[in-house]
Amino acid sequence: MTPVRQCDVLVVGGGPAGSTLAAMLARAGLEVVLLEREAFPRYHIGESLVPEVLDVLEESGALPAVEAAGFLPKAGGVFRWGAHPEPWSFRFDEAKDRYHRHYAYQVVRSTFDALLLDHARACGAEILHGFAAREFFEVGPAGGAGLAGGRVLASAHDGEPREFAARLVADCSGQAGWLASKLRLRKYDPFLRNVALFGYFRGAARLPGRDANSILCEAMDLGWLWNIPLHDGTNSVGLITQAGACPAAGERTRFYESAIQKSVYVRDLLSPAARTTELRCIADYSYRPSRLVGPGFLLVGDAGNFIDPIWSTGVFLATTGARLAARAIGEALRTGDHRALLEYETAIRRLVGRYRQFIYFFYRTNAAPANYFWKAYSLVNGAVDPEDAFIRLVSGRLGV
Repeated sequence: MTPVRQCDVLVVGGGPAGSTLAAMLARAGLEVVLLEREAFPRYHIGESLVPEVLDVLEESGALPAVEAAGFLPKAGGVFRWGAHPEPWSFRFDEAKDRYHRHYAYQVVRSTFDALLLDHARACGAEILHGFAAREFFEVGPAGGAGLAGGRVLASAHDGEPREFAARLVADCSGQAGWLASKLRLRKYDPFLRNVALFGYFRGAARLPGRDANSILCEAMDLGWLWNIPLHDGTNSVGLITQAGACPAAGERTRFYESAIQKSVYVRDLLSPAARTTELRCIADYSYRPSRLVGPGFLLVGDAGNFIDPIWSTGVFLATTGARLAARAIGEALRTGDHRALLEYETAIRRLVGRYRQFIYFFYRTNAAPANYFWKAYSLVNGAVDPEDAFIRLVSGRLGV
């Protein structure tokens, strides 16, 4: 019989949430085992970062490797959205406070995610590739009081079952949502029932000046398009449309290409380019959990929450969630008290809730940019004025 692998924290999933959490916990002296079912590098969507991600990576120790990778620096974003007939832009350095970093990156996720996972290993976390978590069992503490632990049954790449026991299990399995699905915790957003269709182009033109590396989001009747330039010479181009408007699989390529031709700015940028990849699709991707914390476990990053990508919140919420989870786990394991984990859940719900409110407003209101600034002002504490609030919100600078 294979012995049970014991550890302080078992992390399931090696994406930005899992690798950042594992690195922070290992640096704090905890014994961390991370299970990742895939071999890295592997493909993933979600290339556009915001400045706060870099601050989290500085705290985890991963930032030097990311800074040295050659990713395109991103000064802000350009939107063709709302009542304003022409594109309007924002830049991170327009925040009134002079943050240490007023830029982010457009990253190739296969490279970026592998860097973060390699860093977690360098920090002392044990990384096990080819391991898929299957079953979870709560392990009650002695006497029925204190912090519960968890036991996980996993299957290895060789097909053999393996067993792990941890003081806490952190589900960082991303949109696959291993534990959220198993425990039926996930609730899909009825308003943001959208579909993303996306592919990659080579040879596209760039926006002028400082916006050359910026994300471009262009609204249209069918939904909206993103265009993200990447350092490998490709552009990530995606269409977000309502689930009811998206055709069956055999018609999606024509639908996607037609949407690009109906655009103005994305079409012009792509006119000299050719698509070099197959078309990919993600459906019904906005969701929230009924709870983030339970006996012996917690959900981190996309395993718990995911919201529409209009403000590039994916990696931001994953890494910021990992930072908050690392603090809560450290306190809970030190004291044997689960209240720190409940405070983590409250903080995540508050953080995600602000962005969800802003995205609802953004979709429902055909307004000038000033209206979006004022909505941000109602959601961001301590901002100097509405424009400052908007820049803080889209930079991830909410003080968490």
